[in-house]
Amino acid sequence: MNDRRAHFLTMLGDACVAAGLAGIPVELILGDGGRVVGTPSPQPAENGNAPANETGYASLLLVDGAAVQLEDVVEFVIHTP
Repeated sequence: MNDRRAHFLTMLGDACVAAGLAGIPVELILGDGGRVVGTPSPQPAENGNAPANETGYASLLLVDGAAVQLEDVVEFVIHTP
């Protein structure tokens, strides 16, 4: 993984953790054109249920119960509450 991609994934992980704590919705745009909108849940790796990726974040995000692979996200939006 190149440094820029790793930095993007780190920012994505940080943003989703903060949004989840505050109950703020996010929109994740996936590489296949799909979109997932909702409030992120605590990351599974923080609960010991999923392995962390190269950036130290869980490889799997949960957004309103929908599982999203961190590496599948190409863009993210934080919506104002």
